[in-house]
Amino acid sequence: MNDKTAPCEAASSEIQSGETVSDDVTKHHKYQSIVSDGRCGASQEEWQHFSQILGLTGDLLPVVSNSHKKISPRSSIKSIGKAPSILNRDGEIIGMTGWTNKSPSKEDVSKWSIQLDYGICIQTRRVRAFDIDDREQAQAITDVIRKFVGPLPRRIRKNSDKCLLAFRLPGNLKKRIIRTEHGGIELLGNGQQFVGCGTHPSGARIEWEGGLPAVIPALTLDQMDSVWNALEKQFGVAPTENKPSNRHQTRHDAFKSDPVAKALHDAGMVLRTDSTGKMDIQCPWADEHSTESSVSSTSYFPAHTGGYSKGGFKCMHAHCDGRNISHLLNYLGLSDVYGSDDLTATDHDDWPDIQVGAYTDDSQESFPVDALPPVLRDIAQEVARFTKTDVSSAAVVGLSVAATAVGKKATVEERQGLLHHSALFLAIIADSGERKSPVFNNMTQPLEKWAAGQKEYHDQEVVKVKAENELIDSKVASLKRQSLKASDAERETIIGQMTELSGKRKQNPASPRIYSTDVTEEKLCQKLHAHGGAFAVMSGEGRQVFDSILGKYSGGKRTGDGIYLAGISGDMITRDRVGNETTGPEDLYIPDPCLNVCVMVQPDKFREVLNHPALRESGLLARILPVRPASLIGSRFEEADEQGLNEVIMGDYCKMITEFLSLKRPNDLENGKPKPHRARLGAEAAEARRLWHNVLEQKMGDGHELEGCRDIAAKAVTQAVKLALVLHLLENPKLLSLEQSEISLATWQNAQSLGEFFLKSAISFRDTERSDVKRLIKWLRQNKSPTITVREVMRKGPRPRPRLTNAQDVNDVLEVLCDASIIRLGSTGNVWDVNPRLF
Repeated sequence: MNDKTAPCEAASSEIQSGETVSDDVTKHHKYQSIVSDGRCGASQEEWQHFSQILGLTGDLLPVVSNSHKKISPRSSIKSIGKAPSILNRDGEIIGMTGWTNKSPSKEDVSKWSIQLDYGICIQTRRVRAFDIDDREQAQAITDVIRKFVGPLPRRIRKNSDKCLLAFRLPGNLKKRIIRTEHGGIELLGNGQQFVGCGTHPSGARIEWEGGLPAVIPALTLDQMDSVWNALEKQFGVAPTENKPSNRHQTRHDAFKSDPVAKALHDAGMVLRTDSTGKMDIQCPWADEHSTESSVSSTSYFPAHTGGYSKGGFKCMHAHCDGRNISHLLNYLGLSDVYGSDDLTATDHDDWPDIQVGAYTDDSQESFPVDALPPVLRDIAQEVARFTKTDVSSAAVVGLSVAATAVGKKATVEERQGLLHHSALFLAIIADSGERKSPVFNNMTQPLEKWAAGQKEYHDQEVVKVKAENELIDSKVASLKRQSLKASDAERETIIGQMTELSGKRKQNPASPRIYSTDVTEEKLCQKLHAHGGAFAVMSGEGRQVFDSILGKYSGGKRTGDGIYLAGISGDMITRDRVGNETTGPEDLYIPDPCLNVCVMVQPDKFREVLNHPALRESGLLARILPVRPASLIGSRFEEADEQGLNEVIMGDYCKMITEFLSLKRPNDLENGKPKPHRARLGAEAAEARRLWHNVLEQKMGDGHELEGCRDIAAKAVTQAVKLALVLHLLENPKLLSLEQSEISLATWQNAQSLGEFFLKSAISFRDTERSDVKRLIKWLRQNKSPTITVREVMRKGPRPRPRLTNAQDVNDVLEVLCDASIIRLGSTGNVWDVNPRLF
């Protein structure tokens, strides 16, 4: 029997026996097609649904759903189709080691989705579940749950009455079990998982009642507790079992087998045990203490807790200074419990591995350079090579240059009636010495060259306009003199002629320079008006730009973000000023502005902007797309025969940007102004945009992962749409001369990749605790100090340190480092030992 088709034949026989599959199930699961193509695992549509629609990419894992596959003899996995698993090179099933710590990427999910034998496992980190293992009372239990919290997505299969109800609940949730008359009810918490799609070992397909869930509702802890209490009261035949997650269960088992812990319990010396496993005990040498002991003065740490690979002992009293685990073992008569190991050693073996996680991971997500069209990708990589910098710097400046060159010559329709220009605020955050200026100067070359090439023509036009205006002024002056001697009727005629002539005066043509590196808010408004509403602010040293936005040149407490906000959003700008004797009154009207901004700036100035409450409230900060390039300092070595910048690659880049700049759009017959090219998302691209929008919208809900940064996430899709327009035109500049064009799915996917990168980057800049932790880790590595104190961090710690200036903030950060096994409490209460594995 063929391994791939056997389970599906069994499923097919179920249908032939008289059962019918509902229209909803057929629509969402494609049951018949799954059977026909030999797929025992989840369909690609199901993978996409749980990944994109429900936003669970990081919680998904594969499970081999083909019961005719063999378990590898080297694997400890016990059953098929129940726990995260994959196929090895021999086509045998093996488990996924350390799956509770895995957070898969989109690429992982895409790779798994094409495997015919892989079903979907959902880790219960955010999604939890009531797993009902009582066939007789499954429906009654479901009814009670629905009575309290309404309908929840219900997982079922045709050959069993057992079911599972899924919901969301943030935080740390331990497993619970209610024993019922015919089985049990299990609450799946942290460290567990359930199979969401695929084929059950019995041969039946795993389904969802009514089709795949469009949303998984969130419950509060109070709601969940109320449900649990009601279930226990009505169906329970024994008290609830509160079981810890796998990690905690393993630790609990270790305590039971720890001879030191057992001896301390038997001797009645254990005062309490906290959630981490640390045991506060009576000190064996308490009679030597000069002061009274508190409950937490003396502690024993079982193996693999508190940063100890074997066991640890700490007493805070001065009389016990120098006493360690060896002394405690001798007191208990267990001196040989660890054999001949030297328990007084403080080398690497005495420390566990550092737990690399969200706080301690120094790695940076790579900029998706492959999402760029070839011309921009090539020049970004070439400039990065030449300047020895991270490619993200050149890529981001290149995106801004292209958007600036397109300006108001094109719009993109996000959805019906919602149009945008490619107006973006891009920021590259890098320390001094990161070669920001060379990158900026190379990437803005086409704008500079085009402006230089237009200068002679511009100067001639200025002279011509001046001459024509002087001639008009001369005629007006002559008519004015005639009016002094004219009759009333003649004077009326002369005034009409003067008015007509004055109306023919021309404004000086705008400078061919379409961006400024340093500009006040007032001048920026004038520049936008002079250039027909399309202008840019671009600087390789953006401190002055951000100072202007902060309002440092405005006087008083007013910020200078108004023009920036309106120009990027496309909101109408009006400016009416009395002016002075020299300039006269100012009456500016910009109905459809398009302002592009790209600045490179040091981290301290960007943090100053991020910490400004008015800028956050205005919405400007949410529109900034920041990137922190990886630093290559220390590795930028020069070779003797290095080549200069490739002029062919630079030439192709300059040619494309110049093509955007030089194109003249035809005028609209209705208003006489240039009619912009209109790009629309194709049907597939529009659907992909909608799906991503819905994913982000759900994640912004109360209690979900983007709740704290809704202002950023709410604008992410629109930002990606603008990026899609830039990528679309870079792929084929000739499109700009057409009236309209259609953006492909592939282009949208690239734009979404960029949008997701910028979204994650923007959120990371908001995460001040993560930033503080990472900077403190870097500082510890540089100093290589074996110990650390709160006072040392406050006085000598990493700079700039806007938050690490009070003891509470420092203690919060040190607690994170302790959880990651980077530090542990030393022999005295105010000193922390540093894990030598860090260096």
